[in-house]
Formats: sequence, structure tokens, C-alpha cells
Amino acid sequence: MKPETKLSRAIDKALKKCGFMVERVQTGEHRVRGGYLRCASNGTPDRVVVGLGWIEIKRPGEELSEAQESWHRRAIARGARVAVVRSVQEAVETVVEWRAGLTESRKTTS
Repeated sequence: MKPETKLSRAIDKALKKCGFMVERVQTGEHRVRGGYLRCASNGTPDRVVVGLGWIEIKRPGEELSEAQESWHRRAIARGARVAVVRSVQEAVETVVEWRAGLTESRKTTS
């Protein structure tokens, strides 16, 4: 299992345990019988926490792609909450703060 997959699953589990509704977002195009399945646009964050915001999961030291940077800027400009998280603790703290109305968007670079 890839390190990012392991982290993503741990974040999903922790957020769901806290009572949040978390959905994985599939991006890009995927070949299927008879053609292609078109999913969310490139750059869309990995998870949506329903009713609260979007989470991009990155391992420590990983940076956002240009498509991700662009998506985040456009979404934030339209009032969406977007966060880049690098640990389970950071994901839970971010979503709890969103629920409490304490923060809008957060981008971590470390």
C-alpha cells in the first residue's frame, strides 16, 4: 500500500469516528468498457467533508501540483473551504475548527 493511501485511510477513519461524512473524490478520466468515465476535474482535492470543506492529503514534503494550486485558488475565491493536511491530527483539527466556524481555508506548507 502506498504511504499516501495509508494516510488517507487513517484520516477517513478518524474523521468518520468523529461523526463527519467524508467522501473520496476520484479525478481524471478512466477507461471503461465502451469509452471513458469522466470524474472530477484535475486538481480537485482528495476528500470532501460534506457540508464543511475540501481536504487535500499530502505526505510531509510533498507539494501541490499546478492543477491543485489552481483548483484551490478558484474554490477559495468562491467561498469554499480548502485545506492541505499532512497528518491525521491536522485533518481532524482542521475539520473540527471548520465545524466550530473558527477558520475558513488553511494551506500548510511544512
